[in-house]
Amino acid sequence: MRAFVIVLNGVGAGAAPDAAKYGDDGANTLGRLYEHCAHLELPTLISMGLGEIVGATPDFVPSASRGRMRPRSKGKDTTTAHWELAGVVSQEAFTSYERFPDSLVREIETAAKVKFIGNDRRDIGTLPGALCNEHLKTGHPILEALPDSTMFIYAHEKVIPRARLYEIARIARKHCGTHRIHRVVAQPFTGETGTFSVSPYTREYPTVPPRTVLNAISETGLRV
Repeated sequence: MRAFVIVLNGVGAGAAPDAAKYGDDGANTLGRLYEHCAHLELPTLISMGLGEIVGATPDFVPSASRGRMRPRSKGKDTTTAHWELAGVVSQEAFTSYERFPDSLVREIETAAKVKFIGNDRRDIGTLPGALCNEHLKTGHPILEALPDSTMFIYAHEKVIPRARLYEIARIARKHCGTHRIHRVVAQPFTGETGTFSVSPYTREYPTVPPRTVLNAISETGLRV
């Protein structure tokens, strides 16, 4: 027997009772897509019962068991969600910063022998353009806070080699645990002013999870 868990990040099927706390009151990404995209074709998932989950009434009997789960964990971020899928319910949310505490930044700078620029909040997937130019002039890596308890460290590949950037991120990971920051991401980028782009050589350093269902399966001798 084989079992698969397929995770589609950002494909929600309805808001949880505490959604307003996170600015997501009334959210239903999958339901909206199903309602407004006339050309949305998901024949296999629909045949298994996806239509019933998003509120449609099929004219056939779905071929699989189906249901919509509600998270029990506190917090709203990728790590918390993935941990819960693996059987870990988080009783305390990870910390989300608008700006990382100066004491934490100084600790990392001292340990890694660097000086950061930035330390502002940024949307996921956007390069800090003006700071990229400053980085080229100073050689200092860029520090950014993302809204889902993530520390991003950016550096141009020609200014700070990838191996060195990864080392800085690993050092940052050691200091982020006591602040309940769940991810540290080393993000190299390339290009020139006006044409900067992220490199595919991103490295993530997440918090190590507690024991999960994957450990339990592995301990029985089954392959995970």
